[in-house]
Amino acid sequence: MESAQRIFKKLLDYGLDHLNDAVKIDYFAVSLPDLLIFEDDLELRNKIHCHFLQGLAYLGLERYEMAEKAFSAVLMLDAGHMGAKIHLDMVKRPTG
Repeated sequence: MESAQRIFKKLLDYGLDHLNDAVKIDYFAVSLPDLLIFEDDLELRNKIHCHFLQGLAYLGLERYEMAEKAFSAVLMLDAGHMGAKIHLDMVKRPTG
């Protein structure tokens, strides 16, 4: 259990530390063609990813109110994010 707590805290730290990173294209990235086609907003994608990681970490740490806020933040930025929808439902109806 202690190992899981440590992993969730690292996940949370990553999400918090990188939330406002300035993201730029890595021209060696394998997903570069997708980025050029869809003209993705890399900083928005990063914010979504970091909020989602925070939500997962808070859920694992049983900090349900914070998890709900993080998953809701994801859905405010990307209403179709299935991971956030599924996990937000888990927060609202915890098992056990």
